[in-house]
Amino acid sequence: MGLQIDNLTPFEYLWWYFNYVFAGTTATIVSGAVAERCQFRAYLIYSTVLAGFIYPVAAHWIWSPDGFLFGRTYDFAGGGAVHMVGGWAAAMGAIVLGPRKGKFIVDESGKKVAVDIPGHNSTLAVLGTLILWFGFFAFNGGSSYAIAGEEAFDAVGRAVVCTTLGGAFGGVLTMIWGYFVVGHWNISWTINGLLGGMVRLRFFVLLSCVRS
Repeated sequence: MGLQIDNLTPFEYLWWYFNYVFAGTTATIVSGAVAERCQFRAYLIYSTVLAGFIYPVAAHWIWSPDGFLFGRTYDFAGGGAVHMVGGWAAAMGAIVLGPRKGKFIVDESGKKVAVDIPGHNSTLAVLGTLILWFGFFAFNGGSSYAIAGEEAFDAVGRAVVCTTLGGAFGGVLTMIWGYFVVGHWNISWTINGLLGGMVRLRFFVLLSCVRS
């Protein structure tokens, strides 16, 4: 992650920026898991520690020729280095903080049941999902690092097609599934399925690019 300005190649500048964005993404993954239960100063602290100290180590292990996992594991678009670090941090934060207030109640029989907490603004949630979907094209397609040349061009094409199909299929599937579960068309199910489809497809994007 360190940027030494002496004799840097254009690729090294791009590589630094690429990891800079991934480091920020690692911290943002955690924010959803601790939403409404985390103080802002805690958010600043864990974001600094994750992006500045933990993620660079994991990224070095996987992507640097000197890393002990380099060549032993395949990582496309940060599927391991980014989402592994962010996912584990999010899980630990959720475990420590516990559920939101009012998420669980005790019914008349004494059984603890979960209460649905709907989103506060569906319009903004959908807008954010569409923005993120658009960003995934750069996230996955840009992870090929280059479009010049036939092989790289094919890899980028496969990545963006898989991104589109994964998001679309995930959104449609959960939209239909949600209809039978809650009894009506639910936009929150749809957008969560859309995002889940784009994240889960990375394994198939990796296979597609490796084969190319």
